[in-house]
Amino acid sequence: MSTETKKCPYCFEEIKAEAVKCRWCGTHLSKSPIFVDWYRDLPERKLLGVASAVARNTSISLQAWRIIFIVSILFHGLGLIAYFSIWALTPFHKEERSPFDRVLGILRKVWDTLFGKKQTNEQA
Repeated sequence: MSTETKKCPYCFEEIKAEAVKCRWCGTHLSKSPIFVDWYRDLPERKLLGVASAVARNTSISLQAWRIIFIVSILFHGLGLIAYFSIWALTPFHKEERSPFDRVLGILRKVWDTLFGKKQTNEQA
């Protein structure tokens, strides 16, 4: 093994020393995977892009995530809740807000419109 490569600690294949994700097993090698950008606008997406977003940020393949979601939907329905929860919390584009954040923004505006003016009138 040369100085420009290292072995993946999960699959033990040789990869570049600067790699943050193993090209063989897909595992993130950075110390904090929280900072990986989650978004659904990916070329491999089929329906809403949830399985492709999860697969890109985990070491489990895209096909495996699709099977996991389908099986969990068919057997107990919790997969549907998980799927739409991830959809609601994951933005479509990198620079965009998630659907959940957008709904919260609309609700804040409505709240301020309905109740914000009453508080200022009562205080005056």
